[in-house]
Amino acid sequence: MTELFDTGKIPNDEGYWDALAARVATEARQGGFARFASTPAAWAAALLLVTAAGLLVLAARGNDRGDLGREIAQALAPADYPAGSLVDDPAMGTLLFEAASRSTR
Repeated sequence: MTELFDTGKIPNDEGYWDALAARVATEARQGGFARFASTPAAWAAALLLVTAAGLLVLAARGNDRGDLGREIAQALAPADYPAGSLVDDPAMGTLLFEAASRSTR
């Protein structure tokens, strides 16, 4: 009976390990995302999945339709103390945007 982790049959020379590394690198270049992205059917499937995810998000919002821009801003707002409090303050938007629109050149 052989041991489960018996490595006696694996050669321990540089040539073997270099060849193994070359095979792994070749397979890594040929597989994965490059193979997925090369077919139009894969792009169509990805587009279908993204569309379905977007529709699911819109359906999950329900009838309580708030301002989508405000929801996106809240989702992207920083969570730390100084920046988060600046984003939540409506007066900060007034200071930043109205002052720029009122300036005359």
